[in-house]
Amino acid sequence: MEHLEQVDQIIFLCEAYRTLRNDGVLRLSEGILNMHFKETSYETAKWIKNDAEIWKHKHFLLYEELVLLCRYIGYRRIYRVKYGESEYSELKNLDTRHAQMELNTYVEIVK
Repeated sequence: MEHLEQVDQIIFLCEAYRTLRNDGVLRLSEGILNMHFKETSYETAKWIKNDAEIWKHKHFLLYEELVLLCRYIGYRRIYRVKYGESEYSELKNLDTRHAQMELNTYVEIVK
């Protein structure tokens, strides 16, 4: 998601909602701003900007922003999960970027 502009993130979430069946689950491994921006300083903000440019990140969501967007679109539930874990057996142990485990937020979004 962080590789998309904000408007494209919204379009993606709307299209996922449209194509999911009721009770369908969208799982995201997201570079949430809260995880990257732990210290509020000018130097940290500059570092995030430089890092974003290197990795071509366009818009870091706040977790709260993702929740608000999903509720507005109509999703029933959105919640954090841990790396490799899920309430759904089909979604367990799918994560492959162990080195990014502490940087990313893992969420499941239920229609």
